[in-house]
Amino acid sequence: MNGDFPQLLRVEGGSFTGTGTLSEGVNTVELSAELSGRSSRLKRSVTYAPGAPAIAITYPAQDMRTEQQSLTLRGRGGGGSVRLDVNGITFTAELSGGLFQQQIDLPLAGENRIKATASGSDGVSATAFRNIIRIDRITGDLDGSGSVDIQDASALLRISLGLEPATTAALAHGDVAPLVDGVPRPDGVIDVGDLLVLLRRIVGLAQW
Repeated sequence: MNGDFPQLLRVEGGSFTGTGTLSEGVNTVELSAELSGRSSRLKRSVTYAPGAPAIAITYPAQDMRTEQQSLTLRGRGGGGSVRLDVNGITFTAELSGGLFQQQIDLPLAGENRIKATASGSDGVSATAFRNIIRIDRITGDLDGSGSVDIQDASALLRISLGLEPATTAALAHGDVAPLVDGVPRPDGVIDVGDLLVLLRRIVGLAQW
């Protein structure tokens, strides 16, 4: 946290807990994990502003990938409204019971920057940030969730068994076999080969 000496956190049941001391203003938390020679890193910003109204974006998650050109932003905050800045365009979302939601456009392929600001009656404000990454296609994401997971494998299984049709959208996202030099080379059909490749991706045995 904020460049301090790193803590080693124990993972139990897929979860971990750590504590740190926040400084007033923006605090940077960096997480890293290693397993069997592979590693991943994640960074989060936490703003500590004593006396400022609460503000948090609850959906979407930070750095979420999506094919959608718009989505509903959700969060919670203090005061009567929240000012949103989406790629430099500013508008206001009203609070109801401390919650807000707002339909926003994602016009940019790549990173879309979002800032939500809540201001108190004394003029003190607090801000939350999100980056959303819009890409043309997320290979393997059949259900449009923005990630490749077991739900996509379940959908691919049903299609491979003929229980659901292999639509154009399903072929665009789920035709991932065979792999050539570790990269999907679609062959125009969805079968058990695609399911096996997708499962290898989900458990981390393949990267593409």
